[in-house]
Amino acid sequence: MKRISLDSTFVAITRTSLWDDPEIRAKHDYDYGHGSFAATYAETLRGAPEWYYPRIPEFKEIGDRLGRALQEAVVRSKSPEAALDDAQGDAVEIVKRAGYLK
Repeated sequence: MKRISLDSTFVAITRTSLWDDPEIRAKHDYDYGHGSFAATYAETLRGAPEWYYPRIPEFKEIGDRLGRALQEAVVRSKSPEAALDDAQGDAVEIVKRAGYLK
């Protein structure tokens, strides 16, 4: 994540330790007149509730499927609507298989 963030404009960093990294701060610590972006983002992560992600074992599989859908939309192998519709269908199947839905 650090390498990607340093080599691009990617700032959706989810690790607090990276927001405290001097190289990340040097590149992405913007101040648009309201203080440190990096400090604010890191503080937001620290304050995230424990249920920030659903507390089910299947969430990783669902998250991976959503990531694949976003990639399909970005590389235009599917329209955004089709990619997300397919991911939604797969997510429903995942939770059904786990017994959360009938």
